[in-house]
Amino acid sequence: MTSMGVKMRDGSIGTGEQAARLRQRRIRRLFAALAAAGFVTGLVMALLEDDAKGPVAGVGALPPAFAIGAVVLGIVAILWGGLRYWQSTDELDRRDNMLASMIGLNMYALTYPAWWTLWKGALVPAPNGETIFMATMIVTAISYGWLKYRN
Repeated sequence: MTSMGVKMRDGSIGTGEQAARLRQRRIRRLFAALAAAGFVTGLVMALLEDDAKGPVAGVGALPPAFAIGAVVLGIVAILWGGLRYWQSTDELDRRDNMLASMIGLNMYALTYPAWWTLWKGALVPAPNGETIFMATMIVTAISYGWLKYRN
């Protein structure tokens, strides 16, 4: 029963439990690296940002080379991190991720058209991309947490 995570009589851990711990360690390191990259990028962005520039408040506030570099870094980090995460997870985590992603995408697919239509009817302000993006990410994260820890 070592693959079930039960300690053996000599106190050692079975190979299944060892593999699970190594997988979790790789996932934690991956998230730490991605979080560090995001933190450093955000910190540098905050230091470089000049709100006085640009014809509209906040537009043109970053040096163009930094903006391009940050976008390229973000795209590479998300694609590379997503691939590494997918390779490090088991079928149960993948199922939870796919279901949570579907819930988040459905939330987006319902929210944006509804907001846009109500805006066209002069009932609400114009759709705010940042608000919808953050709501989508929050709903997806909550869905994943609920799916993973619902027991």
